Amino acid sequence: MESERGSVSKFRKFRKDLLIEAVLFLVMLGYFLAAESHSVGENLNMTVVGAAIIAVWTCWTLATARDGLEWVAARVRRRVV
Repeated sequence: MESERGSVSKFRKFRKDLLIEAVLFLVMLGYFLAAESHSVGENLNMTVVGAAIIAVWTCWTLATARDGLEWVAARVRRRVV
């Protein structure tokens, strides 16, 4: 029973991570639309903002992948035991 609760909490965490991943995707899409008329390096502020968004999105994607793997491992462990 306890391992089942652990799997459910890992799923909730993974689901929350996926929701934030979708929000970051929308933020990046908005940035691309706003930066469409600028060339790379033309406006340093736009370049810095874009680099920061990409850095945050990359870190969050790696964290989401880790949480997804933890959830899968918890489900497999529950089935084996």
